[in-house]
Amino acid sequence: MAGLTQRGISTSAFGLGRSFDEDLMGAIATASDGTLAQIESPQQLADLYASELSGLASTVGSKVSLGIRAQQGAELVDVLNDLPPTTAGNLQLPNLRWGASRCAPACVCGRAAMATPEPRTPVVAIDS
Repeated sequence: MAGLTQRGISTSAFGLGRSFDEDLMGAIATASDGTLAQIESPQQLADLYASELSGLASTVGSKVSLGIRAQQGAELVDVLNDLPPTTAGNLQLPNLRWGASRCAPACVCGRAAMATPEPRTPVVAIDS
């Protein structure tokens, strides 16, 4: 699937009913830059396909990454999501779609200017 994704082809996975393998289907969708959806009946497929096509038409960015670099004594302690890292150490964002918001929270900590500095005092949370 990686080869298809590199050529701009994504694969979305649709689970019908409640007894589909969500882990497997989610892995397929994630690995191929697609989406995972669960529906209860085949009658919902037309709306789901329409939504997928609308999403493709409203995609304004793909292969976008977010880099967070701590400065002036701050330290990036944790990234509070499961976005995969790029080879440059950035966070690989999903495709950006017009009108949709994306959140990539992180915790940046540094030493506070106190008599007894605590090494992991939060100084800012980034919500981007």
